[in-house]
Amino acid sequence: MNRTTRCIWGGAGLAISFCVLLLISLAEASDVPNYVECSIISLISVPDRFDGKMVQTYGVAVFEQERTALYASKEDAEKRVNMNAIWLDIRGLSDSSKLSNVNGSHVLVKGIFRMGSAGHLSIFNGSIHDISRLERWN
Repeated sequence: MNRTTRCIWGGAGLAISFCVLLLISLAEASDVPNYVECSIISLISVPDRFDGKMVQTYGVAVFEQERTALYASKEDAEKRVNMNAIWLDIRGLSDSSKLSNVNGSHVLVKGIFRMGSAGHLSIFNGSIHDISRLERWN
């Protein structure tokens, strides 16, 4: 093998190694969640940090007319402490029939947080839109 042949194969080997490393890093990146997991207290206290981001949070869900919200606690939900709640925009949910099953329960919610959207009568501290996950949380 002459010097020219070694240079060509050396360059090809380098390119193959680069491609393998790139594929490995892409595979690892796909394991990273595309959302921020946070508490409802964080959403309420520092909403600008989460505005427009996909979030996953937990709280007590209430589904009533003019009060569809996620509260920080059962007591806040029972006493209607709306300053400790976030409006849930459920319009896009594909299976809204399960809402009655989780009404008044602790739930996990995943969707886009918007700090400027405060729900009915603007009484809540932001909202979660485009909900992709809503389920009972124990």
